[in-house]
Amino acid sequence: MADTLKARTGAVATVAFLAIQALGIGICLADVTSSRVAALAYLIAQQTGNGNWQPAEGQEVPATSEALNAFLVSGMGSSAPFARGAAWLANADTPSIDSLARKIVSLKQASMATAVLDATLLNSKSYSSGYVWGSYKGYGASYPDIALGLKAHRAANGGYGDLTQLGVAVYCEVLRSQRSDGGWSYSSKPSTSGASDPSTAYSSSLLPTAYTLLELNEIQQSTGWTTGSTCGTSYNLSSALTNSLNFIWSKRNSDGGFGDNANSSALETTLAYRVIRKLAPTDSRGTDALNWLVTHQNANGSWPGGSFVTAAVLASLDSATLADTDHDGIPDAVELLLGTNPNVADARYLAKGNGQAVSGLTVPVALANEITLGKPFSFTLPAYGGTTPYIWKMGSGSLPTGLNLNTTTGVISGTPTRLGDFSFTYIATDSASPPATQETLGRISVYVSPPSLADGDINGDGVVDVADFRLAERFALGSATPSPYQAQHADVFPIGAPDGVIDIRDAILIRSRALGLQ
Repeated sequence: MADTLKARTGAVATVAFLAIQALGIGICLADVTSSRVAALAYLIAQQTGNGNWQPAEGQEVPATSEALNAFLVSGMGSSAPFARGAAWLANADTPSIDSLARKIVSLKQASMATAVLDATLLNSKSYSSGYVWGSYKGYGASYPDIALGLKAHRAANGGYGDLTQLGVAVYCEVLRSQRSDGGWSYSSKPSTSGASDPSTAYSSSLLPTAYTLLELNEIQQSTGWTTGSTCGTSYNLSSALTNSLNFIWSKRNSDGGFGDNANSSALETTLAYRVIRKLAPTDSRGTDALNWLVTHQNANGSWPGGSFVTAAVLASLDSATLADTDHDGIPDAVELLLGTNPNVADARYLAKGNGQAVSGLTVPVALANEITLGKPFSFTLPAYGGTTPYIWKMGSGSLPTGLNLNTTTGVISGTPTRLGDFSFTYIATDSASPPATQETLGRISVYVSPPSLADGDINGDGVVDVADFRLAERFALGSATPSPYQAQHADVFPIGAPDGVIDIRDAILIRSRALGLQ
């Protein structure tokens, strides 16, 4: 890869000032960045050929919607995976309120048309009055679906529109059905009273409470409502928010995660984290929840629950812009985990090298491997068929600085003085009459040290593990100086092309290998 000693990106340079603590105690920006990168790589690898994500039958729309949200938060809105996912979602059937609402929110964020979808949503309410939805059109009230429906309608219109309809939903349905513990159930048991009756509700759960609390908070911020008596009984919205937040606190477990029944889960902890960020952003329990998520990530970058939960976690993180050298929308660090070239746009693959190769020829012949900067080099170009002897000359592109082609012998020799990949074509003309000419695309890569040594096994014990990662971290942060042996084995970035510098990118890549991601 055409990377030089001084080639650096702003995002990676920023992270370089921070210690990576993901395998220890506590959390910092580098933890979240590394966790985000691994999760993004997992999501890209899980995307199906038609553009969606399908963790289980019937979960295609929710998973795809959350994946698109996750990509947007991570600065990948211009990537090919995002475009494919958005195209699939725009044409996906959405019979349930859950899937329709999620589709509206994600497409709106992608700047796509949602007016028709919003009209369908309003035509699918449970009652003739009030923004109230059930699991499907005409079904009884379902509190997660009401919250999702309100969020989707708000996204599509830039607000809630009819405040009378909104008031019916908030005061006649949602607040009326809040349980005494401050939470909400998924739905209410059948009742003869028409609207839901809190006395017939199922027990409270974290998921419907989190969804409802988040949307009620948006409603209060948008309308300034505190109390209301639309249905003849006065309900206090501010008190309801406080009580439901206390219910969320009651679901916090000793390990810092959140979940019903004293068992923390990635999805419930993610929803609790969203609540904390909105309603209590300075509360330390938010940091604990984020730490729980980072430390409970699977080795393959996912969280238990597959692509839907993984995308939900990612979509809950702060927005980030990661280094993207080739501007294809996929961050460099993610491409490294996927094994693609971060210097070449994946959506329009070109020959690896300095970009001077012949257009249309994209599979260069690697003429020699592990050419070391500053060391004498000699290589005889191959030619196939025809009548010897040949006359040789350069076509397009250029040889590495310091090397020259002997036009009589076809030998490239000299001492390379510049790092990088050098793509070029060479032309061999034979001695037949008339002469035959063949043009071949070649590549010579110049390294500081042989790539075969760049394996991440810094301490030489035969495995790449946490100990190697810790050494790489110290070298990257300047707190320790590597020996020549350690430097060769720690200089793993870019993959297959050591650049002579041990920095945070090398440490991240070695961490990935230690976790089995590479």
